[in-house]
Amino acid sequence: MIVFLTFVASALALFAEGKYIVSIVRGKTKPNFSGWLIFTVSMVCVLVSAYTLGARDSLILIATFTGLHFIVALLSLKYGFVRFSRVDIFFLLLSAASILLWFQTENAWYTLILNVLIDMFGYATIATKLYRNPGTEDTSAWAISIAAYTLNLIVIARWIPQEYLFSLSNVIWCGIIFFLSLRTVPTNRREI
Repeated sequence: MIVFLTFVASALALFAEGKYIVSIVRGKTKPNFSGWLIFTVSMVCVLVSAYTLGARDSLILIATFTGLHFIVALLSLKYGFVRFSRVDIFFLLLSAASILLWFQTENAWYTLILNVLIDMFGYATIATKLYRNPGTEDTSAWAISIAAYTLNLIVIARWIPQEYLFSLSNVIWCGIIFFLSLRTVPTNRREI
């Protein structure tokens, strides 16, 4: 049953990102390249470090989202916002440094924790872009992502941090972006 639900969560991820990709191509969603690149790099690090630490139940969903986020990052070059701040570059370099730290200390926890935090920063860049540019994200795609990550939390057999940490943080951040995406583009307002 756990394997079945894990594949259902991954199917939800495919559906959510599929909707998101269609929304990008149609011009409704304007992804932020730096945020999606940070997602992709940090998720590769999370995937490999979580596997090394013994996580198994959450890996299929993480791998699915990693590949899909890479596709969104590529699409954002054509259809989205391409802005790199010093902070974005810092987090990309921090992700690379976390791998060096792992090899230096022989402890994958550093890579896992740092990249979950970096992933949160990726969400923060999307949330900031959405706050400044209402109506630039697909609300339903974010709702489905919440469902996928929540289902992934339900199927975890061993409640150890390397299994639940990433999905739990993603439920929270997808929720934040979902609620921000409910904001509409302001129309001409009269001054009072």
